[in-house]
Amino acid sequence: MNFNHALGAMLAMALGLTAATADAKGDRVNYSKYVFSPERGVICDTYGTAYCADGTGISMSWTEKFLGPDAVTAFVKMTEDGDFDETEFVMSNGVHCKTKINACFTQKNGTEMHEAITQRIWG
Repeated sequence: MNFNHALGAMLAMALGLTAATADAKGDRVNYSKYVFSPERGVICDTYGTAYCADGTGISMSWTEKFLGPDAVTAFVKMTEDGDFDETEFVMSNGVHCKTKINACFTQKNGTEMHEAITQRIWG
C-alpha cells in the first residue's frame, strides 16, 4: 500500500466513511453493513424496520422484491399512523435522501452531498 492510499484509508476511517463495495455480479453495491443497492436506481436499508427506496421515495414494491413480504408488513405497521413522508428518508448509515431535490447528503440536515448514493439512485 503506498503512502497516499494509506493516508486516504486512514482519513476515511477517521471520518467514519464506508467505501462502497460491489458484489461478484457487479449489480449489488454495499455502502455499509445494512445499506446496499441491489440494482441501479434502488437503495435498501435492512437495519431496524427495513425498506427499499428509489428516486421517488420509499417503495413497498422494491421492499417486497428485495427484502420480502415480512419487511413490507413491518414497515406498513410502523407507519400506519399516517404521519409519514415517504419522499425523504434517513438510512442507518446516516445518509439522508430527499427525493424532491434528487439528492442524498452525508448526514441529516447536512449540506455535503453523498455523491455515490445520489448517482446510484438518480444517475
